[in-house]
Amino acid sequence: MTLLTICQAVTDEIGIAKPTSVVGNTSDENAVRMLALAQRSGKTLATRNWSVLQTEHTFQTANGTSAYSFPADFARFLPQTSWNRTDYRWLRGSVTAQEWQWRQSGIAQSRETDQVFMIRADSGQRKFFIDPTPTAVETVAYEYIGNTWCQSASGTGQTAWAADDDVSRIDEYLIELDLKCRLLRSLGLDYGEEKYESEREIEKAFARDKPGELLDLVAATKVTGVVNLPETGYGGV
Repeated sequence: MTLLTICQAVTDEIGIAKPTSVVGNTSDENAVRMLALAQRSGKTLATRNWSVLQTEHTFQTANGTSAYSFPADFARFLPQTSWNRTDYRWLRGSVTAQEWQWRQSGIAQSRETDQVFMIRADSGQRKFFIDPTPTAVETVAYEYIGNTWCQSASGTGQTAWAADDDVSRIDEYLIELDLKCRLLRSLGLDYGEEKYESEREIEKAFARDKPGELLDLVAATKVTGVVNLPETGYGGV
């Protein structure tokens, strides 16, 4: 469904005039209202860590450079996903301000064997700081949630609706439910049942989006585990 068809479906259910267009339609009060509410619906749903918004980012470090920019669509970091793939080390962080200053200012440190990162400001922008400062070209990778929750008809990611034929990257049914609830409230109509339905369906969809890992309570039957050993060259093999 596109933005326009979502809005039209909502108006059909509520029983108000169906808009022929939404974006740029300043002559229809309901179209103006629905566009603003649809923006709010998308942005609110995008505060959850949906798998469709999850992305892996890799970059190359540079000798003597400690701060690195985030991708243009970066919204928030996924904890414990940062790795130095060159030397197979987990980058611990984001460390606290207290630990960061201890590492920069303290006398006794273990910085050479303990690589960490901190997300902090640099010239008004959040950046990914690494300590110790890299002295060579290394590959760093991490996972993050992007802010492009909708996209154009051609597939370009966007942070807001910009055209009637835009589509949502988040399940459009959830957008429709949330928009219906917001529109009813905006019109001064009862929206209690619709709010309950919307919240229930969103919770169900989010639970299904990322199934939890199987918890094995019988250690003897465990067939997989978390290891960090090379495939070759270990133990003389």
